[in-house]
Amino acid sequence: MNLISVAVEILQYLFKVGATDIDDIILNGLGGFLGIVIYKILCKIFKDKVKYAIGFISIIAGITFLILSICFSSGVFGIKIRIL
Repeated sequence: MNLISVAVEILQYLFKVGATDIDDIILNGLGGFLGIVIYKILCKIFKDKVKYAIGFISIIAGITFLILSICFSSGVFGIKIRIL
């Protein structure tokens, strides 16, 4: 996982696209580690139904992210954020 992050950062540097930053590599590594920890916890809690639990949580998180993205990009909360 970190190799992909390093490759993306190198390509950003070579093609002068975006901002090359070591923080991206560190945070991507921590995010991957956190994902593994959460998966292991869900496996212990839900045992056989972990796939359903992950699917359900993914849907809820995805819908929440979509709604917040729309709200922030349209300035609903008085904050306007440009996405992409």
